[in-house]
Amino acid sequence: MIRFSCPKCGAQYDIEDEFVGVHAVCEVCNTKMVIPGAGGVEHVVAGFADVQSAQEATRESDVVSSSENFGISFDAPVNPPRQGVPSVTAPVATYKTSPRQRRLLADLKSMTERFSSFPLIRVKSSFGSPPEKYVIAYNVKGVERIDGERIVYRNYHEVEIKLPGTYPRTPPLCRMLTPVFHPNIEPAVICIGDHWTAAERLCDLVVRIGEMIAYQAHNVKSPLDGEAAMWTDLHLDMLPIDSSDLTPPDL
Repeated sequence: MIRFSCPKCGAQYDIEDEFVGVHAVCEVCNTKMVIPGAGGVEHVVAGFADVQSAQEATRESDVVSSSENFGISFDAPVNPPRQGVPSVTAPVATYKTSPRQRRLLADLKSMTERFSSFPLIRVKSSFGSPPEKYVIAYNVKGVERIDGERIVYRNYHEVEIKLPGTYPRTPPLCRMLTPVFHPNIEPAVICIGDHWTAAERLCDLVVRIGEMIAYQAHNVKSPLDGEAAMWTDLHLDMLPIDSSDLTPPDL
């Protein structure tokens, strides 16, 4: 049995020894690779050119594709039949991941799908395999500060989101990396706990924070910033600051 990880997202697989060298596609992030030998992960082919060339060199009639629900899909030459050993047509792979890892992998997949080509919100960087921290960039209009009677606007914002060891039972830890003036945001924390449930997707929380920055969402009854709450209550006619739809279109 060979144990290896996807070189991109870290998803782990256990594969029978006889499948060394077959071409595979990770079911989590769709990265193409070659099943490594006993030497381990260093033999995984992350660069796609080698995989593609090998596939093109294989006659179509000699290739079998298996998309069974084993956690990984294969595109590999059929093993030549051996006496007493059946040909392999459906390799078996199993995840060896904890519930938390599966949630983190699901978050990674949805974050990538939702924001990879969305102009208003994008994942600037992520940390961990699978990620336990994200930096999100927002191209939306918000209020940076109030200078006397003058409103100083800001069109670009960054937010850090950390996923603690108790996530998703407890909410992510979110804070601004750029200045913002909002009743439910202070430099060290963004108030999301009152609305968080374990069933909420991380990508939906990312959208919700963007709506807060744009003043599409605010709560002046239990504020973190009293001055911002007072300003908001006196300037409801000016809100939202940015009315853009921050929900990415369905894929």
